[in-house]
Amino acid sequence: MSTDLLRRYAGWSALAAGSVAILGLVFLILFFALELPQGSASTLRFGYLSDVTPIINAPINVIVIVMILLLQRKHASSLSILAASLGLAGILLTAWTNIRFVSEKISLEEQVQLFYISLVFLGPWHILVNSVARHNCALPSRLTIFGSWVGIGQGILGISSFLLGGYDDIFSS
Repeated sequence: MSTDLLRRYAGWSALAAGSVAILGLVFLILFFALELPQGSASTLRFGYLSDVTPIINAPINVIVIVMILLLQRKHASSLSILAASLGLAGILLTAWTNIRFVSEKISLEEQVQLFYISLVFLGPWHILVNSVARHNCALPSRLTIFGSWVGIGQGILGISSFLLGGYDDIFSS
C-alpha cells in the first residue's frame, strides 16, 4: 500500500474514531444533565450509551494505532513499536473495562480506577506518536503540540489518581 493511500486511510480512521468519541462525550453530558438528576436507574439510556461507545470505538482506535505504526516505523521503529504497544494496551483496557461494567461484572468505582490506569498507557502513546510526527514533519506543528498536551494531560490524570489514593479517596474528600 502506498504511503499516500495509507495516510488517507489513517486520516479517515482518525476522524471516525474522534467522531465516535465526541458522540460518547455527548452521551455522557446528556447523562449528567438529564438522567442523573432524576435518579431513576431504569431510564439511564444516555449513561448506557456513554459506556458502550468506548467498546464500539475500540476497533476503530486499533486501526488508527496500526496505521500510525505503519506510517512511522520507517523513521523511528523502536519508538513506533513502543507507542503502538502502549496505545493498544490503553485502548484494549478501556474496552475490556467497559464491557465488564456494562455486563455488571465490576462496579462504577472499579470502572473509574481501570479508566485511570488506561490513561497511564494512552498518555505516553499520544506523546510518542506526536513527537515522532513532529520530528518527521508528518503532521502540522500545532497539531503535534496539541496531541502532546493531550498525552501530558492523560498522564497527569492517571498518575494523580494513584497519588491521591484512587477513586474512593478522591471523591470521599
